[in-house]
Amino acid sequence: MLSVILASLIFLVTLVFVIWQPRNLSIGWSACGGALLALLLCDEQHANGYD
Repeated sequence: MLSVILASLIFLVTLVFVIWQPRNLSIGWSACGGALLALLLCDEQHANGYD
């Protein structure tokens, strides 16, 4: 449950940065930042049930 909340929060923050584009930040940089956060903070194998 916690990983779902964390993934949703990362998605929403990334979406805000993609739409808002602070300091003319490219959409690609915002998306890469969100992807990097997801990789660092979310345990993909655990979420899928793999050991």
